[in-house]
Amino acid sequence: MKRAGRKSAIPNPPALVLSVLLVSIATGLPAPAAGLGRLVLVKDGRPVSSLVLGDNASPVESHAARELQQYIQKISGAWVPIRKCRDRPVGSRILLGTPTSNSEIKTLKEQMRQLPTLGREGFILRRIGTDLVIAGQRSHGVLYGTYTFLEKYLGCRWFFPGEAGEVVPKHPTIALANVLEVGKPSLAYRGLGVFQTSGHQYDQDIIDWMARNKFNAKPTHHHVIGLNRGIGFEDPPASTETQYEAMTTRAIVPDTNVHSFWWLLPAKDYFDAHP
Repeated sequence: MKRAGRKSAIPNPPALVLSVLLVSIATGLPAPAAGLGRLVLVKDGRPVSSLVLGDNASPVESHAARELQQYIQKISGAWVPIRKCRDRPVGSRILLGTPTSNSEIKTLKEQMRQLPTLGREGFILRRIGTDLVIAGQRSHGVLYGTYTFLEKYLGCRWFFPGEAGEVVPKHPTIALANVLEVGKPSLAYRGLGVFQTSGHQYDQDIIDWMARNKFNAKPTHHHVIGLNRGIGFEDPPASTETQYEAMTTRAIVPDTNVHSFWWLLPAKDYFDAHP
């Protein structure tokens, strides 16, 4: 990932101010005001902020909000509520979305002016007053911005699928100084084929792990993206999501580039005339 900015927990305030100014110069974004107090999202295990989605949030953006909500709870014990813009939540807000889906982000034209140059997967993380903004030009960027925030600012890691493979710090209070981060994947295609000798290749833990590490494609059997999109996961099911839904809501493209010839050109339709 191409990143700018630094973690919020920096002991030397002059270094923090200098780093923010350098980020502003490098990215073309205006620097946040110096001397801001810490933005508190959770205090002593209690939420003092809310997650705010746009009224037109996509399934990918909604998933990003749920992921952030889940990991904030794992870190602090606090269940930060998810609201919509129309709810007009008060207090500190974590704004997630795009200028199209979230009306609050749409008003931040000056602070978000670089978004159109970042493509469908780029994002901006930025503290603006008492708000934390996780924005993308498209939904994919919102999801990747969310995972970058969890990784770089809150210390989460996902080394292999399942809870045993993740690292989640424990802090009853989550307080941030200046946040300014611009990111965009260097590779357009980041795929992984997983074929297990036992179990099921569409295990949901694997799909979650791929998304959290910003994979965006997975070689997938044709029946998953064809007419039979209702196929779920093997017993025991991890959720009510179908395989297709699980991948697309995590910004993963089901890539059916193998074992698909007979599906594209079924013999029952073409063999007699073209043996």
